[in-house]
Amino acid sequence: MKKIIAVVMCAGLLAACESDGYGSDNEAVGTIVGAGLGAALGSTAHGSAKGPTMILGALVGGAIGNRVGARLDERDRMRHERASYQALEYGRSYETSGWYDPDRGTRGAITPRPSYRNDRGLQCREYQQEIWIGGRREEGYGTACRQPDGSWQIMGS
Repeated sequence: MKKIIAVVMCAGLLAACESDGYGSDNEAVGTIVGAGLGAALGSTAHGSAKGPTMILGALVGGAIGNRVGARLDERDRMRHERASYQALEYGRSYETSGWYDPDRGTRGAITPRPSYRNDRGLQCREYQQEIWIGGRREEGYGTACRQPDGSWQIMGS
């Protein structure tokens, strides 16, 4: 199953290398993140359903991430990243941190869960995030772990 995630992530990274200067970077990043989160969520299935569920999760997550990425501009992504870092690093469990762009009406929120140490000794937190674009809500779940350099990285299964 980890091979499936690796293939999806590699395909997404190759797509991110393509840039025509008209927003494809946003779409590629959205596709990568969405596919990774979808595959990770699908990996929670049990038994013989795990493989197909991961593939379906990656496809659906990638499609949703692509739509979100196509609509977020650089300022929105920076606001999202800042709010995410603040929530994961300093936020209380179940306390939502958000961002808002009054010019475009886009907004987002991230709600971290309690932190814990994973099997590699990294501090990790599960989270829920929501992004509203054009009045439509997109929702995602994931796990991020604090890296030795202080950054938070979204983790797969």
